[in-house]
Amino acid sequence: MVIRQVDLAEHTGIPLSTVKRFENGGNASLETVVRIAYVLRAEREFGELFPRYEAHTLDEILAANRLRQRARRPSQSRGRN
Repeated sequence: MVIRQVDLAEHTGIPLSTVKRFENGGNASLETVVRIAYVLRAEREFGELFPRYEAHTLDEILAANRLRQRARRPSQSRGRN
């Protein structure tokens, strides 16, 4: 699908500057990305980025959440006394 930036901005209701920034690799909010995906008819592909996890018990859900959490590094002093 070919669509001009100005038309994409108009159809999504987001500022043209946001469309340009996002297209050039800049950050965008989740809402902006979803709006763009919807206008480009790519909502199915967008949904496939987040596969569902089929859990049967609360324990399975909690275990899956523990696996997904990133470990934090212990905070280190920056040499301040």
